[in-house]
Amino acid sequence: LGLAVRWLPLDAALGRPPSKLRIALMLKDHRGANLHPETEKAVRGAAKLCAGLGHIVEEVDPKLDLLALRPMNARIAAANTARSCTLRWKALGREPDAQDVEAATWAVYQRGLKVTAVEYVEAIAAAHAAGRRMAAFLTSYDMILSTVLAGPPPKLGYLDQNSADVETFAERVNTYLSVTPLHNATGTP
Repeated sequence: LGLAVRWLPLDAALGRPPSKLRIALMLKDHRGANLHPETEKAVRGAAKLCAGLGHIVEEVDPKLDLLALRPMNARIAAANTARSCTLRWKALGREPDAQDVEAATWAVYQRGLKVTAVEYVEAIAAAHAAGRRMAAFLTSYDMILSTVLAGPPPKLGYLDQNSADVETFAERVNTYLSVTPLHNATGTP
């Protein structure tokens, strides 16, 4: 998609009235789950403010199968973690050691070592396809209004990267960061 941008000097831009935006309001997470009530209230409040300023706000869903993208995101992250950790250990001149990183990072590093080239390319292709679908969706909207996190901050220790139960940690992170996979997979800010 090509975008035409016309640049204006700052003083000229500040003197112009703002244009009316078409805003896509998203109130579900990547699993289709509802947001925490406090979070939803804040997002709806922001939407009401935007509408009050004259913008068009529509509750919509980009209809991306983000559950299917979850393992693809995990493969990309694991492969990149393996690469980053390996580079760091090479720079330090020593062999990989689980004591150097959190338990969760070590588990992701180990998974990353097992990602094949074909699996990695498939994951990248899936992310690019999702990005193209998101770009097509955004041809009708100027921006997405959503939360970043599913709810208020959890209690200290809830997201413990050194827990022996790495799977519970991973599920908690996936639930708490339940909106970000959309943007991680599609490349939106």
